[in-house]
Amino acid sequence: MNMVSVLIESMSCLIESLLVSQASVYNVLIKSKEITNYIEFHKDRFVDSKKIVLEEFDTVNPGIFRADFKHKFSNNDKLIDLIIDEVDEILIDYKNYTDYNLVKNLLIDDLRRCKGSYDDFGNIYRLSFDCMYPNIILTNNIQPHAIITGNTHDRCDFNSGNSNCNKK
Repeated sequence: MNMVSVLIESMSCLIESLLVSQASVYNVLIKSKEITNYIEFHKDRFVDSKKIVLEEFDTVNPGIFRADFKHKFSNNDKLIDLIIDEVDEILIDYKNYTDYNLVKNLLIDDLRRCKGSYDDFGNIYRLSFDCMYPNIILTNNIQPHAIITGNTHDRCDFNSGNSNCNKK
């Protein structure tokens, strides 16, 4: 496989992992990936594995959706009820914390307030990169070996020979 193909196939995973890692740092809620266990067909052909084809990204509207405009939010009430019913199973890793019941009740109250649809200023930002992945990666010199640790990397442009990373 040539380098261009490797870049095209791996860049969406790289950007996704960068966004997910930063989202966890800033406590941004991330939807889990959907895993399907059923056989799938596309144009009467069996789908063995799914890959994102660069030219076929599906986006609603490319751009940045800001929090200073009112948006209509609608939530799936059945899904919220399901989450409330299974909140103990979802939070099982935190069951031994001293304020578990307080946090659980606050979470349930917040979930109940989310039911229905409403117009409000959102705290949700959506940035659609469209087909800018190669430009983002190449312009910012985003490479896996340059972001994993703060140690010096052999091929890093910012390597000055000492043991500290100079990329800022």
